[in-house]
Parts: sequence; structure tokens; C-alpha cells
Amino acid sequence: MGWVLLTEAVWRTRSTRPQVELGGQNRRENLKGAFSVAPVVKVGGGAFIVFDDVFTTGSTLNEIALKLKEKGAKKVWGLTLAR
Repeated sequence: MGWVLLTEAVWRTRSTRPQVELGGQNRRENLKGAFSVAPVVKVGGGAFIVFDDVFTTGSTLNEIALKLKEKGAKKVWGLTLAR
């Protein structure tokens, strides 16, 4: 299918409290600005699938999707293993 696995495409740029310790609104606030796209990743116009281990509020996936779209990603999908 021509897919490329980029395990280091998104970096956590600052420490955050564990999400499990927080409620919904605090989870979203906790992750604002906590990620960035690695400088070597060519995003422009591409489509991405982001994998996360657990989906509770979707805060992690939403924040990472925002960063990828800011860099020019056309589409971003999220896949998780548990809810």
C-alpha cells in the first residue's frame, strides 16, 4: 500500500501529568502545546494514521492531529486499542 511507519514523527515537547489522574476538561488542558512534529517529517498534503493505546476523551489524538494539520496534513485518522 506504500505506507511508511514513522515512530518518531511526533515528539512530546514538555512533561505532562498522567492523563489517568485527570478529568475531561483537565485532560484537554494538560496536553495543549505538549507535542510537536519532528522537523524531518514531510507532512505537506499527506494523510496520517495516529496510533494511541487508550481512547478516553480523545485529547491526545486531537492534539497530535492539530499539530499535523498545522504542518499541512490533509487528513489525520486516529486508531486506538482500548476505550
